[in-house]
Amino acid sequence: MSKTKKVDLFIKVFQNLKGNIRDEFELFTTGKLKQRKNGYIIEYENEYNGVSTIALKDNRSVDIVANGDIFYILNLNEKKHTKFSCNTKDTFSYFNVSTRNIFFEIGEEDGRIEFEYDLEIDNLGGMLGNRIDISFRAH
Repeated sequence: MSKTKKVDLFIKVFQNLKGNIRDEFELFTTGKLKQRKNGYIIEYENEYNGVSTIALKDNRSVDIVANGDIFYILNLNEKKHTKFSCNTKDTFSYFNVSTRNIFFEIGEEDGRIEFEYDLEIDNLGGMLGNRIDISFRAH
């Protein structure tokens, strides 16, 4: 694989609150896949009028950063607890994160990524279960 490739990204996000409310959305966009020494970086324009970066590391950890109208940093380490911070121009919040699964398979022309994690959301009184599925194909 070359150092940087343009890719089409298909992103699906699934969320459950206490198993009762299910929300899902899909995003199709283009971006860049960069190979680096210890993993990969995917960058794309996000729905918050900015850029999202997903850093996939060979040790099966992931850093997701979104810049724009909303700014957040999400660090996922398989089967570990971490913090998630999110802010807008008016608010700032911290959440506890419990990562259940991190999977990624990157090929020469395509790939698949899956993250599963729970967010502890105090103001909603529970855990928000999240799953993000990303597939991509090189141009």
